[in-house]
Amino acid sequence: EYDYQPVIVKKDTLIFDVAAFANGNERKLKEQLEKLPGVEVSDNGQVKVQGKTVTQFMVEGKSFFGGGTKIGVENIPADAVDKVEVIDHFTEVAHMKEVSGSDELAMNIKLKEDKKQFVFGDLRLGYGNNKYYETHASLFYYAPKINWSAILNVNNYGGQVLDYSDIARFEGFKSLYLKEKKSLINLYDYTTPNTNVTENKNQFLATDFRYSFGKRWDVKAFVLANQNWIRSQSDQSIEYLQENEISFENRNTFGKAKTSLVSGRISADFRQNKTTNYSYNFQTSLSNNNRNNSIQTQNDLRET
Repeated sequence: EYDYQPVIVKKDTLIFDVAAFANGNERKLKEQLEKLPGVEVSDNGQVKVQGKTVTQFMVEGKSFFGGGTKIGVENIPADAVDKVEVIDHFTEVAHMKEVSGSDELAMNIKLKEDKKQFVFGDLRLGYGNNKYYETHASLFYYAPKINWSAILNVNNYGGQVLDYSDIARFEGFKSLYLKEKKSLINLYDYTTPNTNVTENKNQFLATDFRYSFGKRWDVKAFVLANQNWIRSQSDQSIEYLQENEISFENRNTFGKAKTSLVSGRISADFRQNKTTNYSYNFQTSLSNNNRNNSIQTQNDLRET
C-alpha cells in the first residue's frame, strides 16, 4: 500500500528523490540538480531553488567544505546521491529556528549507504618564458566523520593564489546567533595578482580539517602558511627648473622584501542537548617581515 512520491514537502523542507528525475547518465551532482523541478545551476556553480539562492550546502547534515555550492555540485559523483533536501529558513541551531528570523536556504545531500567516501581535486603545472613557473594543487577528501582539503600554490611571477570560492570555504559559515568572528589575516589579499615588480615568488599552503566525535562534538581547524619574496626597481629622471640654473637627477630605487606568515584557527562545537549549544574558537597568527630599500642618485647642475 506504499504511495511513492518523487517530491515530499514537510513544512519548510523539500525532499527530492533524484532517481525519479535522472536517467543514469549523469556524472556529477550538477547534472542531476539541473533535472530537478524548480532547481537552476549557473556556470559558476551557484544553485537556485524556485528563484532563491542556496546559501548553505551540506552533505549528510554537515557543512561541505565551508558551505559553498560550487565545490559540491561540480565534484560529488552522481552515482553517490540518494536524495536532495532543500531547507528554507535554515539555521545551524535547530532550537533557534523559530526566533532567529533566518532567511537562509540550505541544500542537504543524502548519500547512498555504500557511497559515503570519496576523493577529488585538480593539479595545474606551468612553465614559460624567462623561467616563470607555477604549481597549483587542490585536494579534497570526504567521509562522514572527516572533511579534509588543501591548496598548494608555488609561483615566481606574482600570480593569483586563491579565488573567491576558496575564501568562502576557508572562512566557513557564520552562525546567525553569534557575532561575526574576526580574522587575524585578510584572505582577500591573496586574490589579487601582483606582477608590477621585477620578481615575486610565492610559496603558499592552506588546509582545513573537520572531524566529528559522535553526534555532539565537531572540531574544525584551519592552517595557512605563506612565504613571499619581492624585488622591485624604479628608475626616474627628474629635471629641476630654477631661476638661474637647471638641475638634473637620475634616481634608481631598489627594494627587497621577505614576508613569512603562519596563521591558524581551531573551533569546536558541542551540542549538549536540543536547547543548549556551546561554541569555542581559538585563533593565532605569527608573522615576520624583512624589508631593505636603497636609492642611487646622480645630480648634474648647469647654469643657464
